[in-house]
Amino acid sequence: MVQPIKLVAFVVVMIAYLWVPISTITQQEKVLKKGATYLFKPRPVDPYDAFRGRFIWVSIPTPWFDQPPAEPPFTDYQKAYAILARDSSGYAFFEGISHYEPEDRDYMQVQVLHYDGERQKVRVDLPNSIQKYYLNEKLAPLAESTYQDLLRRNREGIDSVGVSLEVKVLNGRALMETIYFDDQKIEDYLREANAKADG
Repeated sequence: MVQPIKLVAFVVVMIAYLWVPISTITQQEKVLKKGATYLFKPRPVDPYDAFRGRFIWVSIPTPWFDQPPAEPPFTDYQKAYAILARDSSGYAFFEGISHYEPEDRDYMQVQVLHYDGERQKVRVDLPNSIQKYYLNEKLAPLAESTYQDLLRRNREGIDSVGVSLEVKVLNGRALMETIYFDDQKIEDYLREANAKADG
């Protein structure tokens, strides 16, 4: 009698182990297929910390949000919802923050880093899913130097479109879909740069 119970317990545990990654992958695919597209302009990062392993680490600027007057004060490390909007050029920015999921706007689930009660300001941490872009290891050195160069040229006003991040957002979940270097997908841009260097 003990053996069938162990077998059932084993099967239940294995199903649970498989359910978590399958569920995560399914959720991510749903966001990428059905999510609204937002383009972000990143800010420069320390060049020695731009890559960690096989991904490029990007930094999206987040403002200090005003505490919404009709909502209770935030507390450090609580969940919150950052409301998204687009500027006249089509780039994304964060318009406000709320304790509650907006019903008629796109939003990103974030974590409050700090609530400054005196200034009535809120600082948030964005999800890692929009701060890491995984990349082929062979392209990593060229991607790192190009990323930093484009951000520098853009900051200095040199003729360059620069870097933008395409992020998909659905029901508060956000995933980075691709990075653009001068309006080209990063992989295409780097392949062309490699071909020019080899030719």
